[in-house]
This record gives sequence, structure tokens and C-alpha cells, in this order.
Amino acid sequence: MSLKEAIKKLAKDNEEMYSVIATVEYVDQSKRICEVSPVNGDAKIFNVRLQALPSSDKAITFIPKKGSDVIVTFINKEEAFVSMTSEVESVIGEIGGQKLNYDKDGLQMKSTSADLKDSLNSVINVVSKTLSILNTFKLATPSGPTITVMPEIMAKLQKQKADLQKAKKELNTILK
Repeated sequence: MSLKEAIKKLAKDNEEMYSVIATVEYVDQSKRICEVSPVNGDAKIFNVRLQALPSSDKAITFIPKKGSDVIVTFINKEEAFVSMTSEVESVIGEIGGQKLNYDKDGLQMKSTSADLKDSLNSVINVVSKTLSILNTFKLATPSGPTITVMPEIMAKLQKQKADLQKAKKELNTILK
């Protein structure tokens, strides 16, 4: 069922949609719902969706911070969702087969199709080996082969290799 069909089904009674401002009391990330208390003093609202379709782990979902203010929009008398939030605790979901989690510890992505960390490390290793080979490069000249690589080229190759090692270290920190 498409999102459009799901919204039509939920709104089949032709009830008018409306919104209320509320404070987040509780969040269940696994079910992607929350409980809120409207600031106007109305009764607590339970099972407020944090995403369009319930129980989908692929949707990009903004998890509101407990105690933050949100706008809760009602699709009908029984169904509501968080349409805006004042503070985000984390962002979870999936983008192109990559599991996404962004929280206080920063961005973490985990591949479901291939290990992204290993793939990027392999590319860095190949480029690093290529730079090492270039360090031993000898050029044929009319007076015979060169003895070493020119000093300015050698310095550039060493800088590139150091930059690659720094990138690899940063990659391993980001993709734990």
C-alpha cells in the first residue's frame, strides 16, 4: 500500500485534520511512537506516530527529545503524527540500504548490502600501495635510468600518503 493510499484510508471519514501543540512525555524508538501532553491541558495522547507508516524501519524518522514541544496533527479521531518538533534527540532510518543513526555520538551508518568500512579501507589501501610504488619509480633517460624520484615529487607523494592515513583513521572512527 502506498503512502497516498494509507492516508486516504485513514482519512476516509472526511474528518477535518487539525493540530495541537504538545510536550513529549515518552518515546518508543523501536515502535516509532510517542506519548504527548497537549499544552492546552487536554488529555494525554498515546501512540502518536513519528513516521508515516507504523513499524517501518526504513523510513527516516526524527526522534523528538523528551520534554520538547511538538506539533501533533490528527489524520482522524484515532490517528495522529508528529508533524514538527522543537528538539530532535536522534534521527534513525535507512538510506539506499545503509542503516542510519544520528545521535549525541554523531553519525553512524551501517551497510546492509556490504561492509562500507571495509570497502573504503580497501580503496585507501590500494591508493596507498600505488603511492608506495610511485616512490620507487625510475624513468628511462638517454643517459640511463634515473636513480630516484625527484625530491619535490617524493615530498608530494609522502604528503598524499600521510593524508590517506589520516583519512583512514578518521573513517575508522566514524564507521565504528
